[in-house]
Amino acid sequence: MAYGWPEQWIKILGNRLAKVHIKDYSRKIADKQGKGAGFGVKLLEGDVNWAAVMKSLDDIGYHGWTTVEMPGGDTKEGLKDLCDRLVKIQSS
Repeated sequence: MAYGWPEQWIKILGNRLAKVHIKDYSRKIADKQGKGAGFGVKLLEGDVNWAAVMKSLDDIGYHGWTTVEMPGGDTKEGLKDLCDRLVKIQSS
């Protein structure tokens, strides 16, 4: 997100994508606290346009692996929250 929108990078990289890491990013937090701090938001609470990302992945025919690169999977409740957020992203 610091160098372009994810959906743009997906289209640019196309079939060269081997794996997708799922995380969110807040430009507002990054502007105030530094670029790395922008990753400190939960899925669906940042600036990623998940509907556009999912459409771009569909447009390039991506059917590979994804990895959730977010904290929260260390408890039953945290894992359920991540799962629920991923389901919302998938249906966007």
